[in-house]
Amino acid sequence: MTNSSSSRKADFATLLQDLLDGRRSIDDFLTVIDIEKWLSIFCDRYDFTIFEGAYGPDDLFLESLEKVLKSAPKLKPENTPNECAFYGWLSTLVFHTFLDALRKLNKLKNNGQVRSDNPETLLNIHAPEVDYDGKYFLSRFLKFIERYAIAQRRATEYWLADYSYRETAEALNDEGLSDCCHVTVKNWVEAILKAFKEDLGELPPPKKPRRW
Repeated sequence: MTNSSSSRKADFATLLQDLLDGRRSIDDFLTVIDIEKWLSIFCDRYDFTIFEGAYGPDDLFLESLEKVLKSAPKLKPENTPNECAFYGWLSTLVFHTFLDALRKLNKLKNNGQVRSDNPETLLNIHAPEVDYDGKYFLSRFLKFIERYAIAQRRATEYWLADYSYRETAEALNDEGLSDCCHVTVKNWVEAILKAFKEDLGELPPPKKPRRW
């Protein structure tokens, strides 16, 4: 089992390096890693009821695939050393693509006069109603976490993508970024959220429970 797992990681690293070096096309790379299967899995996670039939999983799939085609050749082997790291990146990409669709919907319905998504749901923090629309709030948070070590940043990104603490710990271990447990991941995320709250100012404590 261990040899098989190591082989899969080595295979992915070779595939990615071949892509980056121009020895393999992007279409070939995405076919080998079964991109359609994984994109479908990630796209089906979301509730599209709010779009009232105007946008659905197929639309999210196509928009996400377009972003993958543009972004995959720019991946860095040190950040995506194996399949697990790649799928973590892919899940986050789909997540942000879904948010983009929500922003567009809200702009159409409200002429751009309200926040474009819900930071309470995304970040587990209650944003003040004043100047913080969802796009600004999320982009500021993503900028904020750049100051942390890569393992802590990746843990937070997995948390944003709705991974449990246990799933995040396993993903980080598979990526070789940290030999940690779910309790460590929980402490990292909570510490980062607390620091972000302090950076924003006086905000109420988080209320949304996280699954273990």
